[in-house]
Amino acid sequence: MPIVSINLSPKAYQIYDYLSKGRSASRIVSTLLINWDQEITQTVQLGDRRVMSDERLATFTEEGWKVEEE
Repeated sequence: MPIVSINLSPKAYQIYDYLSKGRSASRIVSTLLINWDQEITQTVQLGDRRVMSDERLATFTEEGWKVEEE
């Protein structure tokens, strides 16, 4: 299992500390981080571009991310 380090605000640390008393703290934090990342990616606009993990260029369209053909 990889070791991950994150910086938390004092309020976030209090919440994590409270959750860590149970066994599901890591799962809850992981789920929140994954959902947070998904919310960020949903704020893209038509025409936004990104480089995919396999180095191909993609553009955001009304149908979603479309890989550009070379």
